[in-house]
Amino acid sequence: MTKKEEAFQVAINQFSKMDIIYVNKEGVRRKRRIWPLELHNTQGKWRCLAWCEHAQAIRTFIMASTISYKVTARKFDKDQLETIMVKPDPLAEKPDHLKMEQ
Repeated sequence: MTKKEEAFQVAINQFSKMDIIYVNKEGVRRKRRIWPLELHNTQGKWRCLAWCEHAQAIRTFIMASTISYKVTARKFDKDQLETIMVKPDPLAEKPDHLKMEQ
């Protein structure tokens, strides 16, 4: 594990938000505030599963594409994350008992 992966692991262990700059698939630099949740190595590439405040969704960030990172003093609450992630999908099919008769 490099210093970068170690910093992400510290943030995960401490429930600390991170500010990162990464290069997307199109080669454009993007700045994001994330809530790092899990670090894993898949096919020889380190990846971080995180809640992205900008996207308001779970995203996977490839560590090699992360060019700048900072563990912030801001903390996130796992309970808060669970509440956010349970938002109903407005496009999802409604259960039969909630459908209006036509």
